[in-house]
Amino acid sequence: HGWRTRARLAVRAGRDGLPRVGLFRAGTHDVVEVPGCVVHHPRINAAAELVRQEAVRLGVPAYREGGEGLLRYVQATVNASPPPGLGRAGEVELVLVFNADAAELSGRGPAGAHARALGDALWRHGGFRSIFFNSQPSPSVNRVLGADFLRHRGAPLRWEALGADVAFSPGAFTQMNAEVHEKLVRAVVRAVGDARDVTELYSGVGTFG
Repeated sequence: HGWRTRARLAVRAGRDGLPRVGLFRAGTHDVVEVPGCVVHHPRINAAAELVRQEAVRLGVPAYREGGEGLLRYVQATVNASPPPGLGRAGEVELVLVFNADAAELSGRGPAGAHARALGDALWRHGGFRSIFFNSQPSPSVNRVLGADFLRHRGAPLRWEALGADVAFSPGAFTQMNAEVHEKLVRAVVRAVGDARDVTELYSGVGTFG
């Protein structure tokens, strides 16, 4: 219950034109809102609802299939077990994915103004480790995150104590279940034992390194 500490949620305009935040209905790009999802960590559910509320209040246009609208996806990651002095447990690293390029998000035009207004409003609520903007403007790409991240507020990295202190950037792969992730690391350490030479064929950010 509440074990998933990272979620990527779609944002689409509903029939009333207002943003909906949730998961795609199977076989479609219709968003089904999941405000009380029992799989998601409660902080993820709370962050998703805050994004929806503030996007509605501020008039941030939600994405529509075909390339219209602005706010496209949300990625929320709970800082589960930060090392001492490197974060607070339960804080959320938030990535707001926009249908705009990086120059537009950092500029003075409508996309940048909407992004900053939304980011600032969310930050004022508290409970966030950081808020990033991500650029994903291509309507033909189904990948959630684009290559360009802009840090709007907070810390540049999320730290987790996983046998060793490991830093994650917002685009880095991480296990969805922080508790199981730590158990995996400890199991690998036990299995390696006193071996001197170990080859890890997919190292990611070096969790098992």
